Amino acid sequence: MADASSSVRPDASSARAQLTGRLALAAAALFWSGNFVAGRALRDGIDPVTLNALRWTIATVILAPFVLRALWTSRAVLRANAGLILGLSLTGVIGFQVLVYEALSQIPVVNAVLMLATMPVVILAMAAAGQRKGIPVMGWLAVLLSILGVAVLLTEGDLSQLLAARLGTGDLWMLAAVVLWSIYTLLLRRRPGGFSGNVLLLAMILPALPFLAAAAARWGATDFAALSGLQWSLILYIGVFPSLLAFLAWNYGVAKVGPEAAGFFINLMPVFATVLAWLLLGETISIPQLGGGALIVFGLVLSQRVSG
Repeated sequence: MADASSSVRPDASSARAQLTGRLALAAAALFWSGNFVAGRALRDGIDPVTLNALRWTIATVILAPFVLRALWTSRAVLRANAGLILGLSLTGVIGFQVLVYEALSQIPVVNAVLMLATMPVVILAMAAAGQRKGIPVMGWLAVLLSILGVAVLLTEGDLSQLLAARLGTGDLWMLAAVVLWSIYTLLLRRRPGGFSGNVLLLAMILPALPFLAAAAARWGATDFAALSGLQWSLILYIGVFPSLLAFLAWNYGVAKVGPEAAGFFINLMPVFATVLAWLLLGETISIPQLGGGALIVFGLVLSQRVSG
C-alpha cells in the first residue's frame, strides 16, 4: 500500500502545480487588463518614461522591506546569474513597459490588445527555433482560435474593421513590445533555483531603477503638480497590481506550466476587460463578444492540452 500511495503523489503534486500556475497566469492577465485601461487614461497627464519609472519605484518601496534580507542571502546565486537577470530587467521591466505606454499614447486600447494577441505565436515560434523543432498542428490551431477570438470580441463580430485598419507608429511600438515580452517569458525558463520569486523580481527591478530615473529626468515631460487625485490613484494601481502582483504571478505561472503554454493567457486580457466593463461600468455584452470570448477560452484550453 505504501508503494502504491507514493507512486500517485508525484502526479497529484504535478497536477496541483499546473493548476496553481494557470490560476496565477490568469490573475496576471486580469491585473494587466486594468493596466492597459489605466495607461490609456493617463496618456495626457504623464509621459510613458516617467510612468514606467514611477510604477517600479512604487513596487520597490512595497517589496524591498520584505525581501532585502533574502536578496542579500542569495547574492552568490544572483551574481552567478547576473547576465540572465540583466536580460530579464531589460526586456520585462524596462523595454516592454516603455514601449506599451508609448504605443498607448498613440493608439486605442483595442489596437494594442489586438497586437498583443500575436504573442502566443511569437513565443511558440521563438521556442521552436531555439529548440530546433516544429510547432504541433494543434498548437497552431490553438493560436488561430485565440487570435480569432480576440478579433471577434474586440470588433463585436465586425471583422471588416480589421480590413480597414492601417498600421501606424503606435502599432509598430506595440509589436516591438510583444517581441520583448516573448523574449522575457522564454528567458524565465532559465531561471535558477535557490531563491523565491520575490527575490527574483526585486533583483530585476533594482538594476533598472537608475536607468528609469535617468530616462525620466532626461526625456520626461510631466507636471506632477497638475496630476489629479484620480490620476495618482491610477498610478498607484499600476505600481501595485500590474507591476508587483502581476509580475510575481506571471513568473510563478511560467515556472509551473512553461513559456509556450503561458503565452496564451495573455489573450484573456480582452475577456477580463469586457467583463469588468460590464460589472463596473454597466456596459452591455453582445452575442459576438460572447462568441469571441468562447473562442479565446477554447483556444486556451486546447493550448494547455497540447503543452500538457
